[in-house]
Amino acid sequence: MFLQTYRCKPGFTTILFFSLTLFVIPSPPAAIAQDTASDFSPVDPLESHGEILGTVYLDKSDLPATEVVVTIRSLLSGISRSVLSDFSGRFHVRGLPTDTYQIVAEAQGYSSAQIITRVTGTHSGISLYLKSARSSFLPPTGYSISVRELQIPAKAREEYRRGITSLVKQDPAESLAHLNKAAALFPAYYEAYYHMGVAEIRLNHGDEALQNFQKAIDLSGGHYALAQFAYGLLLCNRGEPQEAERIIRYGLETDSNSAEGHFFLAIALVVLNRVDEAEKSVREALLRKPGLADAYLLLADIHAKRNDHTSQIHDLDTFLKLAPDAPQAEKARQIRDVVQRLVTQTNPEVASGRNPAAN
Repeated sequence: MFLQTYRCKPGFTTILFFSLTLFVIPSPPAAIAQDTASDFSPVDPLESHGEILGTVYLDKSDLPATEVVVTIRSLLSGISRSVLSDFSGRFHVRGLPTDTYQIVAEAQGYSSAQIITRVTGTHSGISLYLKSARSSFLPPTGYSISVRELQIPAKAREEYRRGITSLVKQDPAESLAHLNKAAALFPAYYEAYYHMGVAEIRLNHGDEALQNFQKAIDLSGGHYALAQFAYGLLLCNRGEPQEAERIIRYGLETDSNSAEGHFFLAIALVVLNRVDEAEKSVREALLRKPGLADAYLLLADIHAKRNDHTSQIHDLDTFLKLAPDAPQAEKARQIRDVVQRLVTQTNPEVASGRNPAAN
């Protein structure tokens, strides 16, 4: 995860969190995703007996959507858990407290599908249908994704799976070994090069990461949006926000429905001090993924630039509600305390809830 800290005004510090960790691994193996998903932490463990079982389909057909990210978000607490559908398109989440949940399925090249349901026990039979988006990805050959996937040798798939598993287990060196084997077995494996870039980031090898992201972009004919988003984010972190904006916008031409793409574009625009455009991009990201916690950190940064500290506090509170145990949470709490003191010193009547006009 990238963290950039800078001075906004004397005595006040704001933050930008560049969260490749959250976004650059779109499809880890289902078993790993289940094991590493964050818990809902209910108040009463005895009430955590709810289950959700469902299936994700493609285009209202009987074709299952395999390895699709399914996010279950509590409408009460805002806390969410993400799992992957299996090879039959099925997903299963256990240990849910009684609550109302939003269930969202997302996949590259498809519009998200969602449903809201009340869970008091076992809730099964949920069906979600992903519709092809107009920006649906097509490989440079022009064949459908399924045909291309059939061309990937089984050994290459297995090495790729092992590489992703190692990434999720925080072992980037082992991941690189497997991903390199996958690419050697199937040289057009742009997804493998993309994840090599992720592994290189984990190893603090920025130049190598850029090279691998570029390779993924080239092999896909410029149609693999995730690689463009990651490439742009790295450029932004290196102090090249103008070029970062250009690359990320190209990615959004491929996948305009990507919450991460709009979020990364907002980061570049904040660095360019184009805060109005940045806020618009953040809002676009939140429309597509309401539980995107880091978006509220970016909104806090935008409001700080405008000296709107009341809104900044609200943004930080929302982030802490969505991600109370995130690595950034302690820093966010510290900044919130600083902002609260600033508001109190500037306008003690408003801070205390009194209306000075009434006196």
